[in-house]
Amino acid sequence: MLKFGLQVSGLVLLLGLSIQVPAAALQIEGVMPDVEQVHPEALVKRFKVNVKGSLQFKLDNHVLTVTPWPQQLPKRLTPQYVSAQMMLHPAGPIRVIRFRNPKDSTPWLVLTVNGGQRSQLLPDQVVGKINEGFVYLLKATVPLRADLNQAVILQDDQTHECWQFVLLGTSVPKGAAKFESEPRADWAMRRLTACPSK
Repeated sequence: MLKFGLQVSGLVLLLGLSIQVPAAALQIEGVMPDVEQVHPEALVKRFKVNVKGSLQFKLDNHVLTVTPWPQQLPKRLTPQYVSAQMMLHPAGPIRVIRFRNPKDSTPWLVLTVNGGQRSQLLPDQVVGKINEGFVYLLKATVPLRADLNQAVILQDDQTHECWQFVLLGTSVPKGAAKFESEPRADWAMRRLTACPSK
């Protein structure tokens, strides 16, 4: 499965899902932090998008709500495996969620909320500098700009799979940068069925 190289002190469950920036900020509700637990991937059989546009489902006996559920994603989801974690950080908790189809060995969608610079996207690609409205992605030392809500295609050189990276939001504090107020970003990584032809 896709691994994120985030240096953090704690690990718990939390959830959220999006592929493009909706009109309102992404909200994730339903799981309380617990640094003593790591919840494994679990099969979710039922998902519901309510009239307010929120996705609701039950994971590990908790009802989770993702608001808003983006219009670009399916209104109906088939049973699939979901894993989620929240990692503590002085600049705020980092939330990572993965959705995996039962027939696949890797997730088709990974969402990161409040991720930081140097977060690992693929084995050889990380998030570089986070700016207001855009970030730089780094493969080795080559920067690739990713603007808000604009898809960027990344290729995993190990598996030869392609992923669509979409920047969902950025938060860049004003004034002198401190560890507890460093720039943060939200993004989605969606695995493509095939790499685009060049």
